[in-house]
Amino acid sequence: MTMWFLVKGTPPWRMGVGPGAAALLGVLFTLDFALLFLGLNETTASRGTILYYTGPIMIAVGAAVILPSERIGRLGIAGFGLAFLGVLAVLWRNETIANHTSITGDLLCLGAAAAWASTILVIKVTRLIHVPANAVLYFQLLGSAIALPLLSYLVGEEWSAPQSAVVVQAVLFQVVFVAFLSYLVFFWMLQRFSAGTLSAYSFLAPVFGVLLSNQLLGEQVSPLFAIGTLMVVCGLYLVAKGK
Repeated sequence: MTMWFLVKGTPPWRMGVGPGAAALLGVLFTLDFALLFLGLNETTASRGTILYYTGPIMIAVGAAVILPSERIGRLGIAGFGLAFLGVLAVLWRNETIANHTSITGDLLCLGAAAAWASTILVIKVTRLIHVPANAVLYFQLLGSAIALPLLSYLVGEEWSAPQSAVVVQAVLFQVVFVAFLSYLVFFWMLQRFSAGTLSAYSFLAPVFGVLLSNQLLGEQVSPLFAIGTLMVVCGLYLVAKGK
C-alpha cells in the first residue's frame, strides 16, 4: 500500500487521518488479531471462532446505541440471532464445549471480537467515515506491521523462512486478497451502508471456511452444516428486511 500511495503521489497522512486517529486504528487492529491468536492457543478453534463471531452482534448493538439511525428493528434482531445460531451449528464439534482448555482463551477471543467491533464503531462515529477507505486501512496495517512482530518476539516465537511453496502462496494470498483487497472493499462499503447490516454478512465467513476446508483439505464437516448454512442465509435475509 505504501508503494501504491507513492505512485499516486498522495501520502495517506495528508488524507484526513490525524496522528491520534492513526494510532488508535493501529492499536485496535493489532488488538483484534493479537488477542485472537493468543486466544486460539488456549481454546479450541471451533469454540474460539464462535466466540469471535459475537463481533457482528457487538457492532449492531453498539451502532444501535450510538447511531439511532442504524437501528435494525425487531426483525433484524431476530435475523442476527438466527444467523449466529447458524454459525454455531456450522462450527459445532463434540469438542466445542467438552475440551476447551482455559477460560482465559475464551476471554481473549471475546476481547478480539470487542476490538473488531470497536474499530468499526470508531470509524463510523468519527470523521474517519469521510476519509478514503485506503487511508483508513493503511494506518491499521501500518500499526499492526509494527506491533505484531514485536509481540511475536515477546511471546518467544521462533522466526524462520518459509519451507515450502505452499506456505509462500498462503502468505501471498493473505497479503493480497485478505489484508488488502477484502479489507479495502469492506471499509469502502462501511462508508455507504449500515454498520450493523454490513457486519451481519461476516457470518458467511465461517460457512465458506468450513466448506473450503472440506473441499480442499478433506476435513469432515458437522452433521449440522447444511442446517446451519440455511439458518445463516435466512438470518441475513431477515437482517436485510429488518432495516
